[in-house]
Amino acid sequence: IKMYDEYGQPAEDAAMYRGKKGIKSILSDMLRFPDYVAMGPHGPFFETMKHDFISFQKRKIERGVKPRVILDESGRGTTEVQIGVAEFRFIPDKYAPFTHSFAYGDQVAYVTWAQVPIATVITSELAAKSYRNSFELLWKNAKP
Repeated sequence: IKMYDEYGQPAEDAAMYRGKKGIKSILSDMLRFPDYVAMGPHGPFFETMKHDFISFQKRKIERGVKPRVILDESGRGTTEVQIGVAEFRFIPDKYAPFTHSFAYGDQVAYVTWAQVPIATVITSELAAKSYRNSFELLWKNAKP
């Protein structure tokens, strides 16, 4: 259901998620879309979510989700990339982000992999378009 504000503009919202259970709910939500784009460091997603990461990859195959992911160069050839269901590109390690971010539909999720992971999900058509524009610039300059 698309929500609108009093001016007829798409409604915007933000929500916080804590812990693995919260991250799993974001991952499940992402599977409602045919694709997504993401960026982050190699390692923390897989290391923190192990079984759930593998399950997420299997569910992407089942649903035909086609993601594109940018990781740091040192992630090339890692288990995370080998079992990851995505088209990957790589940026120099010195520019590696410390958090993961995902854009899917009109949502952008930012995940910090602390001892207890925490995430913010912003629902905003403008925020999602802005993120995707920045992603496309990096994608064009990243190495396959």
